[in-house]
Amino acid sequence: MRLSLAEILDEHRRQFEADPSTADRSLLESAKRTLRTQLRRSPWTSQLVHGGYDLYFRLGDKQAIVDMLSRYLMQPLQVEEEAWARWEVVDNLAMLNRSEGTESCRMVVGKHKEFLAWSRRHLPHDRLLWVMGDGTQAICWIVAGQGEEWLQVFEEVVADITPTEVNRYDRFLYLRTAGGVLSEMGRRNEALRVAQRIRDLCREDTRWERAPAMEVESFALEMKIHRKRQDVAEVRRIGLEATALLEDMERDAPATSQTQRQRMRTLYHNAAAPLYFAQQYDLAVPLFRRAIELGIREEWTFLWLAASLWAMTGDRVQVLALLERAAPLNCGGNLRRWVLPEFADVATDPDFLKAAGKPQQ
Repeated sequence: MRLSLAEILDEHRRQFEADPSTADRSLLESAKRTLRTQLRRSPWTSQLVHGGYDLYFRLGDKQAIVDMLSRYLMQPLQVEEEAWARWEVVDNLAMLNRSEGTESCRMVVGKHKEFLAWSRRHLPHDRLLWVMGDGTQAICWIVAGQGEEWLQVFEEVVADITPTEVNRYDRFLYLRTAGGVLSEMGRRNEALRVAQRIRDLCREDTRWERAPAMEVESFALEMKIHRKRQDVAEVRRIGLEATALLEDMERDAPATSQTQRQRMRTLYHNAAAPLYFAQQYDLAVPLFRRAIELGIREEWTFLWLAASLWAMTGDRVQVLALLERAAPLNCGGNLRRWVLPEFADVATDPDFLKAAGKPQQ
């Protein structure tokens, strides 16, 4: 019996969750053939398009996502469905073009502005927090030379939002992105004030279950800012404070549910990342390790841990094992940019190339 698109994707998801290294990628090729057949019919159903999105995401084919959703947007859609499709078009374009230079990013910003204008007409005002709050998309505004305009929109949106419990998390995400934009633009004192605004947001309700996690995120933002300032001592001080808070969180409320584990492993990764980029490997390593223990499936966690350990110990066995675990987590089956500065001395090493899933040179 021929499996449906949903059934094929469910089977691949089951295999991937059990062991990413043994998941059968031929299932995805089979799903792609099924999808292409079904996309010849119109109009498209939301179930079909969301299945197609899931498939192309697993394949790492962002351009296919953009092409499919751009066609989907040509047919009448419910407001929330159209909002989702427009957001994903902007986001995938941003991921495709953020490193391609000014002109490419101007195209992305143009699409983002179209989405913003549409959202002002069709969505509740506090949904603009979601429309504008993504960090990858904001980077394109900076590269396109329109960072100041992004900040102007930020101030306008935030000023018009009535703070509520419902929109508190979206306000946090928008603030975190704004702090990153200010830091990238060299306005680091203002970025630090945004980090303080995040902590103030956490104190709106001392019973808010996400408050400790948001405080960890404010520490991560501060570490990024101080790294830009080359203030290593302050990065380390804040890193130790973030580590202590994470340990307190696990002691006070052990991560037993899948949702709790997912949140905690993301926090450990986010706290470790700025320490890694500041070359404070000794502080980053235990945080990356804990994220992995909690079940993170993010290739960068394994890659940055491997790079940190290579810089610290040069332990080939341990590092190669981490690279081998990282490679299947990327949809393409190999590491995207594995030759980090720490691996410059082994960029053409056959063992490292094999572990990263790259063709040997």
